Amino acid sequence: MRANTVIVAGAVRGNITTQKLEIRATGRVWGDVITTAFVTEEGAFLRGQIRMEETVDLDLGPAPESTPSEAAQTESAVQTPIVVPPPTPAPVPVPAEATSATAATFVKKKK
Repeated sequence: MRANTVIVAGAVRGNITTQKLEIRATGRVWGDVITTAFVTEEGAFLRGQIRMEETVDLDLGPAPESTPSEAAQTESAVQTPIVVPPPTPAPVPVPAEATSATAATFVKKKK
């Protein structure tokens, strides 16, 4: 993955080359990183090597066949940070017997 800014809140498998990498608490990265700035939150995970550089050449220029309008769209997209959302947790099924037990009511007897 190559971009000016990469923010990981989910899972990324593969190498990342970027000006700035931020791995959020829910972020997981498996791969090597080349960057000029690196930020992590507590709980972030990285398995790979980090190479800090003074500058990073991203080679993100437009393709030679692109028109001027396509080149402008590409340049705009390149400056937009990539945000990888965290995975959504699967719903936890509730057993039928648990729901009937929680619906029980208690009655206090009079003396």
